[in-house]
Amino acid sequence: MKEKMERFARGEFDENLPKIELPKGPVSWEMEPEAAFTGYLRFRSENGIRIRGYVLCTDGNMKIMNPQFFGKNIKIEFTYSSRNTEDGDKKRGKLILITNAGEFLVPFVVQIRKKSAEEGENFHES
Repeated sequence: MKEKMERFARGEFDENLPKIELPKGPVSWEMEPEAAFTGYLRFRSENGIRIRGYVLCTDGNMKIMNPQFFGKNIKIEFTYSSRNTEDGDKKRGKLILITNAGEFLVPFVVQIRKKSAEEGENFHES
């Protein structure tokens, strides 16, 4: 026990940490102004050690449905509201994963597109 305490004092820990496989590149989607989009972020442990942590977001328009997670295959569900946006806007943000393997940033990009033509509207193709 004394030897174990001495290793801890030197900063040597035997704890196995998960190796996390995150998406390559930013998560992205398109949506209309003043709408809601429901999506998810998936990531997993490459070495089979369970991932434990929680997620935060830099954009107040995103609501994380399950901010705490634990497991080998994680699915974070979210809803993004495009309130106060206009056609052509591009919103950028980051999901911040705070885990037992460290902190990770997952960027996301939201492209706001023009609302679809509604019934009764004239739509002319050039």
